[in-house]
Amino acid sequence: MGMDRMFFREKFIVECDSTNKYIRQMMSVDKQKISSLVRADFQTNGKGQSDNYWESEESKNLLFSFSMFPIELKAYNQFYISAIVALSLLELLNKYIPEEDIKIKWPNDIYVNKQKIAGILIENAVNGDYIESSIIGIGLNVNQIKFSESIPNPVSLAIICGKDFDLQALLDDYKMIFAKSFQNLNDFQYSNIKSHYLSNLFQIDQEHKYKVNNNICNGIIRGVDDYGFLKMEIDKEIHSFDIKDVVYLF
Repeated sequence: MGMDRMFFREKFIVECDSTNKYIRQMMSVDKQKISSLVRADFQTNGKGQSDNYWESEESKNLLFSFSMFPIELKAYNQFYISAIVALSLLELLNKYIPEEDIKIKWPNDIYVNKQKIAGILIENAVNGDYIESSIIGIGLNVNQIKFSESIPNPVSLAIICGKDFDLQALLDDYKMIFAKSFQNLNDFQYSNIKSHYLSNLFQIDQEHKYKVNNNICNGIIRGVDDYGFLKMEIDKEIHSFDIKDVVYLF
């Protein structure tokens, strides 16, 4: 079944500790498989990948989470959830800043001109062999100009374009784009999703320095394997790595 603007039960809240946590609490009360979306002006404890903190100035950025219920998605194919979410953000940004170099930094950070503009946190619930539900958390830097010095390489739409953007309009555009990507997932278009993902992968087929398992080395990203692990060529051998194994060195 397709998705449209009315697919999500939407809620706007001024402040919460984490929109992912808010959605999880909603799902624990309401057992119906109806997707919900929560957007917050401010998060007191926003999370990123690997327990990282997501900084966002109040009322400046797009902070939201939503639940979804894939159709017959095997647990070992959960990478494709990450891929369609990242590709949807990529398509959104290509609409607003088409002249910029926009890439997906594995597994699902979004970079513009080698600076981070968006992060994604995905929490999947598994029932048997299948993904029963997913909570998708997204932070997109939109109107924030100044960032903490502890953040290494942030950028926002306002920094790039020199103007502010309507947060709700951005969210509405994202929902429409994501609807098509989600339909591709439910239609089992895995090979098309993966090829699109790889064609937009940051630093693919280029030699760069990385910290791999705490050792600095030169590596060449060659793609992702069937489970979503990063495939990197080191000393002419291909290895697969999990997210905590690899640090990009700029």
